[in-house]
Amino acid sequence: MFHNLIETLISEREHFNRIWFAADQLTPPAFSYQVNFPRLELVISGEYKNELEDPEQGISTIKVLSGDALYIPPNCWNKPNWQGDCSVLSLLFGKRQMGFSLVSKREGEKGFYDIQKHSIQTRTGHAIDHILEALNAIAHEPQKSPMDEHLLMALLSYSQSMVSEPSDNLKSGDLYQGICIYIQENFHRTITRSSIARRFHISPTIFHGYLGSMDT
Repeated sequence: MFHNLIETLISEREHFNRIWFAADQLTPPAFSYQVNFPRLELVISGEYKNELEDPEQGISTIKVLSGDALYIPPNCWNKPNWQGDCSVLSLLFGKRQMGFSLVSKREGEKGFYDIQKHSIQTRTGHAIDHILEALNAIAHEPQKSPMDEHLLMALLSYSQSMVSEPSDNLKSGDLYQGICIYIQENFHRTITRSSIARRFHISPTIFHGYLGSMDT
């Protein structure tokens, strides 16, 4: 689902209407979102209100609309206001996992009416690391356009390719993390050594070597 969603966003969008960047110079308000890895939020539909730092006004409320993007560098914060109608796609770039989240909300209703989540293992030493580093650097520069847009489109394209790529031919550490994530996401299902070996295209004998590390 997330592969098709990102593919649609890329094909239908020649450019972003507006790109917002979060910062971390001020103390975040209560209930803000703040983590130590980068995040990208895209509005699929509706109006996504947020509190962000403003270099002139301190903290201000913004409206992220369909066609906009909100990029939050590591340790920066944003405070969403989930009162109106909106559907938001979030990409979370952790050190070990890359997360995808699609959240939809209706005005006047308590809670979300649709939540879809997915995660994959993050592979180190690839171009996505440098794309994120460049975005994090640009976030602190006064002149961001047009470099920010090019980098965000590259980030979306690379994220799409990571979702579509199979999990074979991984490095040892990547394979270990992939197996851990798979077990975490499928703990409610029947999981066997053979089923995991088939999922990751390895022989059961090779998987037995990882089993001891996973148990510890």
